[in-house]
Amino acid sequence: MGRKYNTKEAAELMKTWGISFASGTLEVWRCRKEGPRYTKIRSRVFYTEESLREFCRGLEMKTADSI
Repeated sequence: MGRKYNTKEAAELMKTWGISFASGTLEVWRCRKEGPRYTKIRSRVFYTEESLREFCRGLEMKTADSI
């Protein structure tokens, strides 16, 4: 079983991949049933690297040329 990341750590990990979101954005996405898959243990939320990577692969990037 892989390492689990809390919300702040998950945001920092994604930042190292060049995808910058505030940890608060992940919290909002959870409320909206969006964003990467997570596990909740009591009141604590954890993400796996696999779920974060899977989510990031699905992000559509738009440039000024593609609009």
